[in-house]
Amino acid sequence: MFTELAPVLKDRAITITLAAEGDGIRVNVIPHLKKKGDDDKKETEESSVLTAAFTVTGTAEELDAELGGLLTSFVAQRATAATSLASLEARLTAERKLIEDEASKLTKDAQKKLDEAKKKKTEADKKAGVKPVPETANLFGGDGDKEDEKEDES
Repeated sequence: MFTELAPVLKDRAITITLAAEGDGIRVNVIPHLKKKGDDDKKETEESSVLTAAFTVTGTAEELDAELGGLLTSFVAQRATAATSLASLEARLTAERKLIEDEASKLTKDAQKKLDEAKKKKTEADKKAGVKPVPETANLFGGDGDKEDEKEDES
């Protein structure tokens, strides 16, 4: 039984509970979150999948004969789930990077087109003799910002 659980014990603690149930025995094997020092975010993500309890009920003779094989299967399925989660996480990270790169490229392209359009409009306005509108218009005439500075000095 402990040989089968050794791979799980390498990275986390396990609680084993035994209880009488009718004429049989119920065995619960409960993996805990990863040992301290590991990434807290991953612990939360793992808690629902990799800390699922394994429960089996049977007579003492049945458990003696079959518990080792059942635990081997449990550990193998858990390892497969961990590998699948790691693979999925890697794929999602790669896809997120691709999306961010594409969004950045699209933003740069849009800004370049906007700058080109502004430049063409400015050139067209110059050819047509249109005077550019000042950036900050002042309702009271004058230079706006310079007038405000004079008022502040008084």
